Formats: sequence, C-alpha cells, structure tokens
Amino acid sequence: MTTWPDPERQLIARYLAGLGLRHADSCTSYRHVLNSFQDVAECHAELGKDVMVAWLQTLSDHWMATTLLNRTRIIDRFLDHLLNIGAIERNPVTALCGACNIKRCRPVWRALASHDLEQALA
Repeated sequence: MTTWPDPERQLIARYLAGLGLRHADSCTSYRHVLNSFQDVAECHAELGKDVMVAWLQTLSDHWMATTLLNRTRIIDRFLDHLLNIGAIERNPVTALCGACNIKRCRPVWRALASHDLEQALA
C-alpha cells in the first residue's frame, strides 16, 4: 500500500526547485496544484484512485474541466518523480492506465473526473 510520503511537505519544495521554472508565477501555480493534491492525499489511507477522484471533485468547483485536466499533467509528473526517487511504490495513475490497457494518462484522468467512473474506465 502506498501512502502519502511527505507529511513535512519538503518533497514539493525540492521538486519545484529542481524544475528550473522560468517565472515565479509558474512556480506559484505548480505549488498550488501540488499542495491541493497533497491536502487531499493526506486525508486518505492509501494513495490510489480514491485520492485522485476526491482531488478532482474538490477542484471542479474552482476550475473549468479543461483547466483541471491540464493541471493533472502537473500531478502526473510529480507522481512519476516520487516513484523515481523511491518515495512511493507505484504511480496510481500509471497503474490505472495499465489496468485499463490505456497508453496515455489523460483519458484516465478524464474518466476519473466523469460522473460514471466505472463506465468511463470500461
């Protein structure tokens, strides 16, 4: 079982510092997206599909669907980073892609954001 690995919130800061973003606004936007994901992840026992659905539902009131789906790419890359440094055992998005035989992550995020998740992933 993979739980959220960073209760002190240091991994996000290190990740952002390593990205070399050119504009302060970009760093602020990334930090907001990643912190909002961590806020949701910390409320769950396992880093999995439930976390991703809860995060999407939480932010769907604040962002348009297209913007929200664009923000998922930030989460994808961060989860890949956490996997690469050994902070998590598996990337839950990639795991869903594999389970559903889907090559790209965006369709999985779109399905997670839908009202009928099981039908969308079928």
